[in-house]
Order: sequence, then structure tokens, then C-alpha cells
Amino acid sequence: MIDIKTKRLNLKRPTMDEQYALFNILRKEEVNKYYIVTPKRFKNREEFLISLNDWNKQKKFYQKKIDNLNTDNYKYTWSIFRKDNTVIGQITVQPNNNYPNNTKIRDIGWFIDPKHQRKGYMFEAASAVLD
Repeated sequence: MIDIKTKRLNLKRPTMDEQYALFNILRKEEVNKYYIVTPKRFKNREEFLISLNDWNKQKKFYQKKIDNLNTDNYKYTWSIFRKDNTVIGQITVQPNNNYPNNTKIRDIGWFIDPKHQRKGYMFEAASAVLD
């Protein structure tokens, strides 16, 4: 996986250095209501969201995610930084589960900090990834 540079962004292989900032972006209700599905082990969404507030517990999950980047050759994830090195979100491209034997059919997903929305950053990031 390679880093990608655009006019305003740097898309980099995720490291633990920016994961706390991404964790805080995902904790925002306006972001996670579209991005995070409540696991069945929780009674309701509120209980689940409370569990997300503890970075010390979540840190293990984020480290495992970073470690697994080396093992899945069909899933690609980049942390998205503005040129001033502010992390603003993340983007992932992976196989579409509806076509398990076709690695050319992909899903693309992302999240971005709401204060950086409506500025064309995700269009720029997605276009660069797809190119």
C-alpha cells in the first residue's frame, strides 16, 4: 500500500499516532450514526456509545486494526491528513461481500470530522484512491 498525495491532502497508511484523534472523530454522534453499527452484545445504542468513551479499552481494538493491515491484501485503509498534518478522517476500500470471488468489485467507505465536511475533501480523497 502506498501513501497518496493530492492538492490539499496526504493519505497515509494508518499508524497508532493518529488513532486517538480518529477515535474522537468517531465518537461524534453525527459521524458514528452512519458509520458504526451497534454490536448485538449491547442492549441498545446508548450502552454501546458509552463503551466507546474509554480510550484505554478502545486502544486495543485500534492496535489490532493497524496490525491486521499487513494481513489482508484486498483491503486498503488510509488516514486522511490535510497538508498542515491535521488528521480529518479515514477512507477504506475493500472487496464487496456480494461478490466474494471478484476482487475487482469494491466498496468504499469513509468518515470525516464534521468541521471539515462540505469542503470537497472526501471527493478529493475518494477520487485519488480510485485513480
